[in-house]
Amino acid sequence: MLKFSVRLAWITLVSIFLVVIAGGVVRMTGSGMGCPDWPKCFDCYIPPTDVSQLPENYKQIYSEKRKEKLHRFADFLTSLGFEKKAQELLADKSLLEEQDFNAFNTWTEYINRLTGALAGLFILAQMILAFAQFKKRKLLAILTFVLLLITLFQAWFGAMVVATNIVPWVLTVHMLLALVMIIIQLHILNLVREKKFTSSNKTLFWLALAGVVIMVLQTLWGTQVRQQIDMLAKVSERSSWMDQLEGIFYVHRSTAIALILLGVSIVYVARKHNIHQKHAYLLVGIILAEALTGKLFDLLGMPAALQPTHLLLSLLLFATMYSLFLQNLKR
Repeated sequence: MLKFSVRLAWITLVSIFLVVIAGGVVRMTGSGMGCPDWPKCFDCYIPPTDVSQLPENYKQIYSEKRKEKLHRFADFLTSLGFEKKAQELLADKSLLEEQDFNAFNTWTEYINRLTGALAGLFILAQMILAFAQFKKRKLLAILTFVLLLITLFQAWFGAMVVATNIVPWVLTVHMLLALVMIIIQLHILNLVREKKFTSSNKTLFWLALAGVVIMVLQTLWGTQVRQQIDMLAKVSERSSWMDQLEGIFYVHRSTAIALILLGVSIVYVARKHNIHQKHAYLLVGIILAEALTGKLFDLLGMPAALQPTHLLLSLLLFATMYSLFLQNLKR
């Protein structure tokens, strides 16, 4: 049972990563609106492959459906006190514009949704297994239940991403929720492994915590840079995007230097106290690889193929940093 639980926890963690990467591919290819409705795609469980399979007025049909969802989402935002954001959504008529059917975009988005559904099944299976041991492992059961709730909310929020025609701030929240899911899954993984960390270091604890905070900020700034790129993509060529970025982009880039210095400090402390050295070296390796992709963005004019790689490395870096934080957390 223990081996199966550990294996399932690892598979679930990987599946969460795959969902985020699939989302990155959707962004890279501009396929976010490939399916205008949710959870179905063009009201089908298996989407069409040709525009001839759709009604002639399909744009009008899905524009009306989006309008209804927008009003429901605006009501939800208003109930939370975000009335200004709600009014901005309702006032933006461009959100009701439907794209022309594109089979590639449709199936790219559809595969993204299938990946999410598969991850959801793993998360559900993990929770069922944990609740079978509820008397002995209450914390594990609670965490798996919380993760399932967040996953369901994330799925609903994914529908709002579609309904809002991928409004930038909605995507930012979507990404932050993914980080929360990774954090919870790492805690679950530690619990099912039943591994006791006998060596901890206060300095490493604080360095890793600082790294986690920086990575959350980098995620926020990175999504804002992406928002700038989305705007530039409408008016200029890809090769010129890097030259036109300003403001938060330079903060995002400069913070990468801080991460490198932080990684070097972690290696120094790990070597000095002879603990977690492999983890520290792995961390620095990921930081350098992430910095390299950032530099290649600059040199190559932000090639689309590098975007999912940059996203994957940022997730690996966040997970590795948080794992180091957990290993040095005094129990």
